Amino acid sequence: MGACVSSIRSYVKTSLAVDTGTLAVLACETSASHVHDVKHVPSILDKLCRGCYDIRYIAADKGYDSEHVHESIRASLGADAVIPVRTKTASYHGKLHKGPSGKNRKRMASSFPKDVYSRRSLIETVNSMIKRKMSDTVYGRSDKTRHVEIMCRCIAHNVRRAFDLDVI
Repeated sequence: MGACVSSIRSYVKTSLAVDTGTLAVLACETSASHVHDVKHVPSILDKLCRGCYDIRYIAADKGYDSEHVHESIRASLGADAVIPVRTKTASYHGKLHKGPSGKNRKRMASSFPKDVYSRRSLIETVNSMIKRKMSDTVYGRSDKTRHVEIMCRCIAHNVRRAFDLDVI
């Protein structure tokens, strides 16, 4: 009697950097399993730096709310990070802190630029466009082939956007 083998593919975490003007993917990072959003920041920033883009703002969701992320964006790109502040954060010792710590997070809490942050929804639009046009299932079996598959989808998306905008 043979054993039944089921194939359950693991979750692929993807972070995108998107130009909200053209809806082009500027940088993409993937990981094999669910990791904290902040883990992708150094790689994404490195790719954006190598791309020589003129970036004024980086809008990100609350998952990226960290003083270190604000400082990294400022240091590497000279851009302002627009990230909503988490109201309650837990320390490593399990204590809850009620207010933001760090000068950048305090600045976000006191004067949050809603007009800039409202463009972040366009990143979700790009994610939806890629999934709708090219499937939301990743078929690769290894981490490397999954990464390549997602990168190819991002490239195909950018080519499609270039044709839509008559850039090519």
